[in-house]
Amino acid sequence: MNLLQKAANNQNLSPFERGLLKFGQTLLWTVGLSVLPALSQALNNPGAIDWRVTLHLMLFSGASALLLGIVKYLKAQGDDPLLSAVEGALEAGAARLSAANGLNEPVTEPDPTPPPTDTPAAAALDLPQAA
Repeated sequence: MNLLQKAANNQNLSPFERGLLKFGQTLLWTVGLSVLPALSQALNNPGAIDWRVTLHLMLFSGASALLLGIVKYLKAQGDDPLLSAVEGALEAGAARLSAANGLNEPVTEPDPTPPPTDTPAAAALDLPQAA
């Protein structure tokens, strides 16, 4: 399974794989955007593309993509694997919800024995006396 398939299936990626994926994504965007000035020159003045400027833009955008990939690699060193991070977040969220709604409070069962009937209230209501 290649890197793109693993990422699409939300599988755990190593820090190097995550940095490589970030580099590839950023390189695609930045090089694609750096070609736009050459396209503009070609549309406005056919045959007069300044390739030196275009290649410099592509070089700088590639370098920025490489730096962003390295930053992602370094930041990913301390990350938890994907599944444990999601499980931890779900457990914490469930604990917060249940605590906020009182779902983890102890339940006290009512006493199944009938209340005594020899009290003044029972006498006022003419309830039968307990034997």
